[in-house]
Amino acid sequence: MNNIELAKIEIAKIIKNSVDAPAGLHSTNTLEWLLKIKPDSDEALQIAALAHDIERGFNGENRLRVKSFANYDEYKEAHSLEGSLIIGDLLEMLDFDEDFVNRVQKFVLNHEIGGDEETNILMDADSLSYMEVNFDYYLQYSGIEKTRFKLDYMYDRMTERGKIVGKELYQRCLKKLIN
Repeated sequence: MNNIELAKIEIAKIIKNSVDAPAGLHSTNTLEWLLKIKPDSDEALQIAALAHDIERGFNGENRLRVKSFANYDEYKEAHSLEGSLIIGDLLEMLDFDEDFVNRVQKFVLNHEIGGDEETNILMDADSLSYMEVNFDYYLQYSGIEKTRFKLDYMYDRMTERGKIVGKELYQRCLKKLIN
């Protein structure tokens, strides 16, 4: 088994500990969306897609919580930083080379805000996956107001390409908020 396969297994083990019910599905679904948008995504970007929310599984019940921060953006920044450190440590433990580790960390660190073409694709894939597999869970446990905020946050940050790809998903989610 190669290092990439080992990394995928270890990431899945960590993500499984997340208190967010669809976390494992969101992780793999984000990778699926990434590959739909950019089929030739390299292994670093694919690993980042699987690991972008690794912080939530690594810390389990002690994970970062929005209410512990002054605002949502501060929470997202801390979530991304913590995730990038966790995946960096994991990849170093699995003897990945420094350049690979740094690229994955950069993607995870910036997956909420984008910045370059590859990170923007990851950000779009994350948003699309939220709408496809996390939205219903979030609505059930967070209520309409928080879910509408989260949906708008995830949609508004998307690139124009992502918004075109996700238009039907977004509209489907909006209908669920109204009904």
